[in-house]
Amino acid sequence: MTYIKSNASQDVVVTRRDGLSRETLDALKRPAQMRAMQALTYVVSVVVALASWLVAWRYVMGRMLGLAYRWREVRLYQHALGWALVYPLTNGVLAGLTVLLATLTAGIALVVGIPILLVTLLGAVSVLLFVRWSSRMLHVLPWRAFRAYVLVAFTANVLYLAFSVFYAARLGVAWRLGTGW
Repeated sequence: MTYIKSNASQDVVVTRRDGLSRETLDALKRPAQMRAMQALTYVVSVVVALASWLVAWRYVMGRMLGLAYRWREVRLYQHALGWALVYPLTNGVLAGLTVLLATLTAGIALVVGIPILLVTLLGAVSVLLFVRWSSRMLHVLPWRAFRAYVLVAFTANVLYLAFSVFYAARLGVAWRLGTGW
């Protein structure tokens, strides 16, 4: 649209502000805040996952197998955190072995390696190792050890899921409102 009898310099008024507006400052800070929140989220998620596993191990494993774990007792942390590390270690070892064998056999090992990886990703190797260990060391029936381990894993996952829903809701609401934490 063109105005024939219009003077553009009178229609547009440009004013200069001292400094940046609040909206501009907030927009400039947001990427740094997001990076900091992401780094914090990684740390918090690992700590909460380990805490969930410890709580589940202390109360569920203690009750299911008749073991008296105490918070100030080293045995609780040895057993709980030791078995928490078995799962990623077995996954890593079997994944590395599968890649190595696939490389050496021109991919033929993938036929065997992929099913092995699927079994270990589902936790079967960890459960089997725990059942064998607890049968020998704790003198517990294998089916009781199996049931206890599965229940600990389930309880820890439910605790972590509850935390993650709360955490995501808290972050979502905070960022949507533009307030951060």
